[in-house]
Amino acid sequence: MDERLKDNMRFLCDESRMLTGVTVAYGTPVHSEWTQYGRAQELTRTESGFLPAVRPLQPDTIYDLASLTKLFTNAAAGVAVTNGDLSLDDRLIDMFPELAPENPSENLQKVTLRYLITMNGGYGRMISGSEWRPLKTSWLEAFFAESVPYELGTHYQYSSGNAYAVSAMVQKATGKTCLELLLESGFSELGMEHFTWDLSPEGICSGGNGVSCTTEDMLKVGNLFLNMGQWNGKQILTEEWCRMAIGIDKVYEGQGDYAFHWTDKHDGNYTSTGAYGQIVILVPELNMV
Repeated sequence: MDERLKDNMRFLCDESRMLTGVTVAYGTPVHSEWTQYGRAQELTRTESGFLPAVRPLQPDTIYDLASLTKLFTNAAAGVAVTNGDLSLDDRLIDMFPELAPENPSENLQKVTLRYLITMNGGYGRMISGSEWRPLKTSWLEAFFAESVPYELGTHYQYSSGNAYAVSAMVQKATGKTCLELLLESGFSELGMEHFTWDLSPEGICSGGNGVSCTTEDMLKVGNLFLNMGQWNGKQILTEEWCRMAIGIDKVYEGQGDYAFHWTDKHDGNYTSTGAYGQIVILVPELNMV
C-alpha cells in the first residue's frame, strides 16, 4: 500500500477514537461502478497497523449519518442557489416573516443563509440533533425563539438548529424538500438506492441529522465534491459551490476552517463528520475519498 495512503489512514483513525474500520476508494472514476467495483479496500486499525477488517463494513448496510447529514443539506442549498431560487444573502426573517418576533433584534434581522450555513449566524448556544426530536410542534418556531447575541461572522457556534433553518429556507424557496431537490437535480444518478431522510413535524427535512445511507453512498458524495461537482461527466453541483463548500474559497471575511460542513485540516485534507465516527475525508493529493 502507498505510504501516503497509510499516513492518511492513520490520520483518519486519529480523527475518531470510535472508528473501527474504514472504506477507502482511490483512483480516477470513469463511471459510477468505480465505487462499487473499483479499487476499494476494507481496512481496520490494529496494534501493528492496518489489516483487512475481520468484520468489515458492509457496502449494503444502511447507517444513520447523524451530523454528516449537514453535508447533504448544504448540497441541496447549493442546488437551490445554482438554480436561482435562493441566494447566500437571503435573510431568514424575510422568508418566514410570520414566525419573526414582534420586535426582532438587529442581529436576527441580519441572519442570512451565508452565515447559517457556516455556523456563524450569531446564535449563542448549540442545539443538538436530538434536542428537538421530542418536539411535536414547529421546529422552525423554536429556532426563531433562540437569541442572537453576536454579530454575524464574529462567533462560531456549531448547531443543528442552523442546519434545520437552511433546510427550511431551501424548501420555502423551491417548494421541495432537500431530499426531493437532490434526487431531482442529479443525486439519483449516483445510484444511492438506500438514501432516506427524516422529516420534522412540519414536513421539512431535519437538516442537522436524519439521513441514512450506505458507506458506498458516502463515498459517492465525497467523490462528487472531490471532482468539483461532476459525476459521469455531468455537472451536478457547480465548481464554484464546491470550492466554497469545501472551504477553498471563503464566503466572508474572517471565515475559519469550517465551511459548508467541510473542515480544512491544513494538511491538504478536508473532512466532513458525524457524531459517531461517520467521516468522509477528501485527499486531493491522492485523488482519494
